[in-house]
Amino acid sequence: MNKKQTILLTIAIVLIAGSMRTPLTAVGPIAGNISRNLGIGNGAAGFLTTIPLLVFAVSSFAVGRLERRFGNGSLLACGMVFLIIGIICRSYGSVITLYAGTVILGMGISFANVLIPSVVKANFPARVGLMTGIYTTTMSITAGISGAISVPMATLFGWKKSLLIWVLIAALALIAWIPHIHSGKAVNLRGSGKQRTLLRYSMTWYITAFMGIQSLVFYCLVTWLPSILQSYGFSAEAAGSYLSVYLFIGILGSLPLTALLGHARDLRLPGFLVGAIQVVGLAALFFHSGHIGPAITAVCCGIGQGACVTYAMAQFALHTKDAADAALLSGFAQSLGYLFAAFAPALLGSIFDIQGSWTLPIVILLVLTVLLTVLGLLTGRIV
Repeated sequence: MNKKQTILLTIAIVLIAGSMRTPLTAVGPIAGNISRNLGIGNGAAGFLTTIPLLVFAVSSFAVGRLERRFGNGSLLACGMVFLIIGIICRSYGSVITLYAGTVILGMGISFANVLIPSVVKANFPARVGLMTGIYTTTMSITAGISGAISVPMATLFGWKKSLLIWVLIAALALIAWIPHIHSGKAVNLRGSGKQRTLLRYSMTWYITAFMGIQSLVFYCLVTWLPSILQSYGFSAEAAGSYLSVYLFIGILGSLPLTALLGHARDLRLPGFLVGAIQVVGLAALFFHSGHIGPAITAVCCGIGQGACVTYAMAQFALHTKDAADAALLSGFAQSLGYLFAAFAPALLGSIFDIQGSWTLPIVILLVLTVLLTVLGLLTGRIV
C-alpha cells in the first residue's frame, strides 16, 4: 500500500472501531429508563447486553467460512449495514423491536470483532501492536463518550433518540470502508483449514478463557455499575459519571501496553498486571460509604479493562503466523469467549432481583478476575 491508501485504511479501521462499543455502552446508564418505560425487569434489561454476546458467539463460528466465500472486505461492509439497521430498529420503541434490533446490531459488531484483527495482521504485519492499540483505544474513547452522554441525551430527548444517535458513526464507518471492499490484502484472507490443529494447543484455550472472562467483566460492569452505585445512594448522573470514567480511562491502560506489543518477547508481567489492577478495583466496591471506593473502582477497573482488551486482541496476531490463522484464532476464541460471557449480565441482574443486594454478584466478578490474572500470566509467553 502507498501512504495515501495506508491513511485511508487506518481511518476506516478507526471508524469501525468507534462503532463497535457505543451501541452497547449506551444502554447501561439508561437501562432503568428503558425497563420502566417498557415494563421489563432488571433480568430482562440485562438481556440487552446478553443478546449481543450470544450473537457474537454464534456469528463468530460462521465468520471464517463466510469470509472464505465472500471476502473480508465484503463481510465488514455487510457488518456495518447490519449495525445500522439494528440501531435504527432497536430505537423504534417497542419491546419486540428493542430485542430484534439488538440481535441485528450484534451480528454487525460480531463481524468487526473477528475480522479487524486479521485485517491488521494482513495489512500492518510490522505494526500489529501499534494498530491494535489505535483501534482498541478508539473503542475506549467512543465507549466513554457513549456512557457519558446517554443520561443527558435520554433526559433531553428520551431513551430512543439517546440510542439512535450512534447510527451516525456506523454510517460513517460504512462509507469509509467501501473503498476497501475489493482492495488487496483486506480481502485476500483465506482460511488455512487448521482448526483441528489449533484446538490441540493449550495456548488456544488460555487465550479463549482470557477473552471470555475479560468480556464478562466488562459487559457486567457496563450494564450494572450505574445500578450498583445507585443502590448505594448515588444519583443517576453521578453513577453515569463513574461509568464514563471507567470507559474513558481505559486509554491509560491500552496506550502503555501498545508500546510493548510486537516488541517484547515476554508479556507475563503486563498480563498479570492487567488482571491484578481490576482485582483491586472490584474489591473497592465494598467500600462505598463515600466517593473514594467508587473512584478506585472506576479508575482501576477502567485502566485494567483498557489494557485487557488491547492485550486480548493482540493475542490473535502475536500467537499466529499469518492473517488466515489470526482470523481462525480470533473467530474461535471470541465465539467461545462471548458464549461464556453471554449470560452473566442477565444472571447478575436476576441475582439482585432475588436477593436485593449486589454483594454476591460483586464477589463472583472478583473471583473471576483473580482467574483472569492467572490467565494473563499464562498467555504472556510469546514464542
